[in-house]
Amino acid sequence: MTVTVATVLGHPGQHSNLLAGAENTGNPVRWVHVCELPDPTPFLMGGETLLSTGMRLPGRGRLLRTYVDRPADASGAGLGFGVGFSHEAVPEGLVVNTKTKLIKRQLYGQSGFALLRHRM
Repeated sequence: MTVTVATVLGHPGQHSNLLAGAENTGNPVRWVHVCELPDPTPFLMGGETLLSTGMRLPGRGRLLRTYVDRPADASGAGLGFGVGFSHEAVPEGLVVNTKTKLIKRQLYGQSGFALLRHRM
């Protein structure tokens, strides 16, 4: 069975919302990894869904758009952004760029971080 972004979103117990890229929910997910690097592309092979809290999120404008473009250009399956840790909401600049998917994860204290460690 191929796991897709839609499979991940539909998994019981998920508290995720699709914010952009609905047309890409059929993308196969090869690997899910937490990454706080501003440019993870040297480590991507395609099909990854990256999860981030945005604690090292670059500035505004073009740099913010590039943060989303890089994984998308490397054939990433999606980008999950955890809120409630370093950001109370997903920055609007990330939502505007629909080149890749953004999966908004609702994090609630320590138990919220456990969700990021579960196998998907």
